[in-house]
Amino acid sequence: MVLSASNLSNVDAGLHYTVIPGPDGAVVIAEPVRDPSKVLVSLYNLGSDPVSLQMGDGSVEIIPPVAAGAAGYREVNPLRVPLAVFTDSQILAPAREISLRRGEDVSFIAQANGNVQILSSGYAEYDPK
Repeated sequence: MVLSASNLSNVDAGLHYTVIPGPDGAVVIAEPVRDPSKVLVSLYNLGSDPVSLQMGDGSVEIIPPVAAGAAGYREVNPLRVPLAVFTDSQILAPAREISLRRGEDVSFIAQANGNVQILSSGYAEYDPK
């Protein structure tokens, strides 16, 4: 769904927002301004425990722990890397090998049921290894 800022209250025209419906009403998250030469990686936490985005083996933290109902972001250079969402030291879903390309956005959504959904805009390629 696409909405005009003129139809919403408490939002600034020209900025991007993520709206997540919830049992207590919608959660509105202001998105960061993007650098088109980088890849914007986002982590949305719809669960109840903090989650982080890490290398598939947990060796490198890409996005530090994100509280429930919040989001974390990091702009990175283009690369191909296995990524996974973790709670503490437990992996939520198997790591996915992801090719990140300039100017695209890749979002990891940690859902309340423990599943992880990956969405991309742009040219993401997924290797189902």
